[in-house]
Amino acid sequence: MHSDRAAGASRDGREPRRMAQSPHDPRNDKRGSPPDLDELWRDFNRRLNGLFKRRRGFGPPRGPGGFQTSPQGFAVALSLVALALVLAWIGSGFFVVRDGERAVVTHFGRATAIAHPGLHWRLPYPIDDERIVDLGQLRSIDVGSGPDVAAAGVPADAALTADQAIVNLRFGVQYRVTDPVAYLYAQRDPAALVRDAAADARRAVLGGMTLKQALSAPQDRLADALRKRIGAALERAHIGVALVDVTLKGVRVPNAVQAAFDDEQKAQQQREALQRDAKAYAADVVPRAQVQAAQMVERAQVYAQRVVTQAQGDSARFDLVLKQYRKAPEVTREALYLQTMQDILGRVTKVVVPHGSVIQLPAPKPAATSAEPAAPPASAASAASAPAPAASLPRPSDSLRDSLRERAFR
Repeated sequence: MHSDRAAGASRDGREPRRMAQSPHDPRNDKRGSPPDLDELWRDFNRRLNGLFKRRRGFGPPRGPGGFQTSPQGFAVALSLVALALVLAWIGSGFFVVRDGERAVVTHFGRATAIAHPGLHWRLPYPIDDERIVDLGQLRSIDVGSGPDVAAAGVPADAALTADQAIVNLRFGVQYRVTDPVAYLYAQRDPAALVRDAAADARRAVLGGMTLKQALSAPQDRLADALRKRIGAALERAHIGVALVDVTLKGVRVPNAVQAAFDDEQKAQQQREALQRDAKAYAADVVPRAQVQAAQMVERAQVYAQRVVTQAQGDSARFDLVLKQYRKAPEVTREALYLQTMQDILGRVTKVVVPHGSVIQLPAPKPAATSAEPAAPPASAASAASAPAPAASLPRPSDSLRDSLRERAFR
């Protein structure tokens, strides 16, 4: 009878009365354990049954949750699930752009807008899509750091100089994205294009100089040359990137010839050191030699002028004497004789006097005027007693010489 009453209540659409639960029922204790999923599922099923007023004995058989399902209830459930999926699909259109980033929004693959930092919404995928590009990121690539070829020991990305020498220039390239649309869609691999532009610039720079110039050139000069060529190549490519800086890491020759190259560098340094020493020595000696040469030339010029002047004076005197000799030969001859004897005897330190004559001797001259020392007074006294040679004459006086000259020139 109890079952009939429960069935009648179900037919009337009223939910059967629930039995009072004990306060000690563990299902009522929500403080110490999480809610029971089975109980929640059964409660959801009971609510659905009350909503659609199902009658016992109609519709499909009982489901696993202990309630009877119907086509209407199944459709509603599917509708709820579909609504949830649609809401989730619509919510997938929200996206966030951070500081320093840009988002390129595409509509069926075609770029239509650029989103700036903030919260944005677009049509869900696959209608719209976004691709976020970080404009503040400093991207970098290394050039010249590849592995060596095993057979030759030469870097795979080495370059040739103007004198056909193999050299490897290693440097880093830093760049930033300036145009997100061009960066994403103008080139499939922008980083590869930047690497190719850097490799071309390296070959162009090294091909315009010799090995010695490449190894001895300042790093700032090489970096500036690379920076100009790489920047121009990126501007022509229009891939939405801008060159920031080029960092030079070094120039080296292949490992196979490194030892010979080191020896050559040492010899070059020694030669330069010797050249510097020679230049310093020449800078010290040459000016002094030039000064000495100038002094010698000046003394030679003075001597030549003096000799020429003296020769001219002697020639003029000879001409004058010749004129006088033609006028008075005897007098001129005697004057020349006396003058010659005066010059000869004036350099002699010995005095010759006639026998029995008394003469007052002049003071002796310094010993420097002759190689022989002056004779002492005793020697002079003994020489006075000796006979005088016939050719020896006393030194003429100045008055006699002057009188003879006057007679010669009258």
